[in-house]
Amino acid sequence: MSIFMSNIPCVKETAFSCPHCGAYTTQYWHNGYVKFIRDDPKIPSLPDAEFEKTIRCAIALVNSNALQAFGGKRRGPKW
Repeated sequence: MSIFMSNIPCVKETAFSCPHCGAYTTQYWHNGYVKFIRDDPKIPSLPDAEFEKTIRCAIALVNSNALQAFGGKRRGPKW
């Protein structure tokens, strides 16, 4: 067994070795919760097209910065 696979990502652990590059890192877990909506309107807010555009731009920026950090070579999964 290689060192890369000795600590595979798992929901029962707090750290893992990246299966792509072998970097050892921690992973954090959070509890989800439900919050009752008391304010008007009493319906949840839903993301609109502008919000989606903002998220897509942020993802593109992160991907661009990652490519620059690795010398322009794409590594890992193609999302």
